[in-house]
Amino acid sequence: MFKRGSIIVILIALAAAALWYWRASREDEAPQISTVSLSRGNVTQSVTATGIIQPVTSVEVSSQISGLISEVLVDYNTPVKEGQILARIDPATYQQLLLQARAALASSVANLHLMELNAKRTKELFEKHFMTQQDVDTAVAQVEQAQADVQTKQANVEAAKVNLDRCTITSPITGIVMARETDPGKTVAASFNAPTLFIIANQLTDMEIDASVAEADIGNVRQNQPVEFNVDAYPTRKFFGKVIQVRANPTTTNNVVTYDTMIAVKNNDLKLMSGMTADVSIIVARHNNVLRIPNSALRARVPEELVTVRAKSPAGAPEAKESSLSPEERRRLIWETMRDVGISRGTPPTPEQIKEIQTRLKAKGINFDPSRFGGREGGHEGGGSPTATTTRTVYVLLPSPNPAKPRIEAVQVKLGITDGIYTEVLSGLKESDQVITSAIAPSSGGSNTSNPFGGPRFGHH
Repeated sequence: MFKRGSIIVILIALAAAALWYWRASREDEAPQISTVSLSRGNVTQSVTATGIIQPVTSVEVSSQISGLISEVLVDYNTPVKEGQILARIDPATYQQLLLQARAALASSVANLHLMELNAKRTKELFEKHFMTQQDVDTAVAQVEQAQADVQTKQANVEAAKVNLDRCTITSPITGIVMARETDPGKTVAASFNAPTLFIIANQLTDMEIDASVAEADIGNVRQNQPVEFNVDAYPTRKFFGKVIQVRANPTTTNNVVTYDTMIAVKNNDLKLMSGMTADVSIIVARHNNVLRIPNSALRARVPEELVTVRAKSPAGAPEAKESSLSPEERRRLIWETMRDVGISRGTPPTPEQIKEIQTRLKAKGINFDPSRFGGREGGHEGGGSPTATTTRTVYVLLPSPNPAKPRIEAVQVKLGITDGIYTEVLSGLKESDQVITSAIAPSSGGSNTSNPFGGPRFGHH
């Protein structure tokens, strides 16, 4: 019995020693922290959309008369000049109509000559008192009627000439034949609707993109903003253009409102073809050589027990209530607030409206800087849209003599534009600062990752 009790005491002592050793080793274990060094670079904020490439000018060539197509002189992709003959309609019917109109005109001219002679004789007999004044008036009226009939017949002749000329279909512009909708022997019926025979596009060296921009983004789009786009036919090549028009007429599809944005494109090598789908990025702001932070550092969550220096709000900065907002959500809140205070696109806000915007956005944790509304600053390109500064909390790894006990400071920073990967840092950090992208405390056992999108990271970098 004594021996069994001794064994139990020894086991308890061993367990206590093992627990003490495990806790001591855990206290000496360093937390797993991943960092990245801040650097300078370019940050480009863009609005994405999808559009269709099309010629700047496209003309449907139709026939104004009915008849049988006797000859087609062009085909697909045929270059044509203005006034060049494209096709001919059998002119036989219209030649006969012209002959009939000329014959009717000759008859009317002869009748007018007769009426003039009768009127002359009537006047002579009236002077000799063989005719009454009524007879003279009747003769003069008959002459005038005959003159009007001649004019009508002359108009008929001209109309017959026009219809005969319309048997020859010519190109109204200089360009290229995009479509040919007729063949020799085909009958054209133009009684009600003018049938389309050809589609001719202007020179294809100048094209345009009809892009559909969502209503949440259209407020950022301005004329002359640069554009980058890709097409599926050339996936590794980037093409360029610029915004030339933002159309005010909305398009609603399945309760989604979009606005047509026209983009001018140079196509000197004729690689781009009509109808191609373009994935468009409209550059609304481009800030060069600015301090930038990876967005993964903005999503980092450091366990409270690892933070040794708490965040201090910059002077005049609101609390970072919007830390969970994405850049798209911040832009949406800004434009919704602008719309609520009565600001429409293209209309500059009044000082009272700017103050109201700042008040409303501050309540949502967004610091709106009116000095950057619609303007450009040194080193900044693009622009044309309001830029809001937001306040976020990031974590900086400070130098520490003991690697097992790192010094981590929570810092509130002001942020500018973002491209989805990097975000511009306006204040709060400096170049070469080591910002934390993930941190795992030793007691977490590797289950408490600080970056919900990055997965666990191991090692102290």
